[in-house]
Amino acid sequence: MEREALASSRIFPAGSAALGPGSGDGLRALADAFRGLAARVAGMGYRVNPELTGRADTTGTESANQTLSRMRVDAVRARLVSLGLPTDGLN
Repeated sequence: MEREALASSRIFPAGSAALGPGSGDGLRALADAFRGLAARVAGMGYRVNPELTGRADTTGTESANQTLSRMRVDAVRARLVSLGLPTDGLN
């Protein structure tokens, strides 16, 4: 299994689920990597199902950080879909 990761500090400002100005290149590269992997395995009968996991800040309550983490995943999912990835493949 291949892994691609982006540091949340490069994507989101602290305490925010709004994508930051530096997130564009990294998310485009991630979308390209997913598409490339999907193309490589398609002929083998496999599918690529990226799993998006959120990270929150080291400050704040556990409850607030859990909510922030989910909101960040939703923001990344929406951006990846806007970059052409299928919604059904993003977990």
